[in-house]
Amino acid sequence: MLLLALDVAEERTRSNCQQRQSSRTSRSTILSIPPPSSSSTRSSRRRRCSKLPELIELFATTNLKALTSKLLQSPDQFGWVVDFRRNRFQASLSDKHKQRYNAFLGPVIDRNFRGGAVSAFAQMTGHLFEDITRNTTRIPEMEALDIPVKLIWGENDPYLNVGVAEDLRSHLSDASLHRIPAGHWVQIDEPELVASAMLS
Repeated sequence: MLLLALDVAEERTRSNCQQRQSSRTSRSTILSIPPPSSSSTRSSRRRRCSKLPELIELFATTNLKALTSKLLQSPDQFGWVVDFRRNRFQASLSDKHKQRYNAFLGPVIDRNFRGGAVSAFAQMTGHLFEDITRNTTRIPEMEALDIPVKLIWGENDPYLNVGVAEDLRSHLSDASLHRIPAGHWVQIDEPELVASAMLS
């Protein structure tokens, strides 16, 4: 089984990995990623996907590179943007999931964003729209996959809502959708439910 649990900025990795390994993969599981867009689905995707996380969209928008470069030079200002993103992700979480985020995931993200991974994040995210455009040309390959795919999705994700999973499922010939009462990081919010869905 190929497990794909990637974030929005890793669109190219997810799509290319699954499609290139399809001959050696018997089934796949996908957690919280955006679907590729196409001319036939772009409008429905816009309606279904709330939006990109603001931090991702900010760094993916190439004509804002002067602004984002300055943000990277100012830990206080960049920290404010990271805190804004954190608050947006937590807004729809249950108290239990907020506690788990604050105890585990938040500190990991903070160390990454306030440490050496910041420039790597900016570089990777800066290619997001190019990657989505490139992957759009590969939709027929995704639609030709003949392996079972499980979509495991957090119902309370403020950005990649369940409509995104439904849109992604429409491009797959053998896909099932498992809705979990969780947020964006479904595997951290509800690891037991995710494991049960994967093994079902």
